[in-house]
Amino acid sequence: AYRVFYWLVYNNTADLIKEIKHMTPHQKADAAVKHALRVHAALDLGDYDTFFRLYPQTPNQGRCIAKHMRDKLRLRTLRVLLRAYKPTIPASEVRRKLGFKGADA
Repeated sequence: AYRVFYWLVYNNTADLIKEIKHMTPHQKADAAVKHALRVHAALDLGDYDTFFRLYPQTPNQGRCIAKHMRDKLRLRTLRVLLRAYKPTIPASEVRRKLGFKGADA
């Protein structure tokens, strides 16, 4: 799972695909790896909503790595939201869509 996150952080899709191809079925069945692959799918599709739902569920120390993706994605998502909804989107909706909770906001 850490290697999947590593390739995601460095936006190295070619090596990520190689990594996934060389995974054994046992490795792919691991809960942390499954989660990392769902994060990859969300990022690949530009599905920020799914990413921000998956982020708090990131197992083990994967969250330390995923935090780098989260910060970049928040900026990119904010730009998209502002272009698409400006000026009609409430701040509370922006906070929710960017995955801010409680003290983060």
